[in-house]
Amino acid sequence: MSSFADERAAIEKRLKDNWTTTPIAFDNVGFRPTDSEYVAIFIQNASATQIELTGTTPNHRYTGLISIQIFVDANSGSQTARTYADTIAAIFRNQRFSSGNSGTIICRTPNVQRVGVVEGRFQLNLTVPYYRDATA
Repeated sequence: MSSFADERAAIEKRLKDNWTTTPIAFDNVGFRPTDSEYVAIFIQNASATQIELTGTTPNHRYTGLISIQIFVDANSGSQTARTYADTIAAIFRNQRFSSGNSGTIICRTPNVQRVGVVEGRFQLNLTVPYYRDATA
């Protein structure tokens, strides 16, 4: 059976295993940045659809966005944040991975949006659309 908990574990593990440049803040886990640069990851589930009508265990497709906020020093330009965005984008772009009963998570093309200065830090948001197919 498909699992949202395993989906979260797979996505967070992918970032944790491939990103050591800054600390990572995970959703609803206590975090106080000790320096001015860090990233935060959130999973935004979007839709779910049954994609197979026959069989005793039909397939379902779940879609969503992996959202990674990138924080660097304010008033230092955007080069560092954009370099971080490039690196994190490569961690997820067109990748396939899974954990437990997550089903295979298939990532698509990342996108970056400028947020600007927030609480003394410059912020970019990187989003990665994904989907996963899993049986009921």
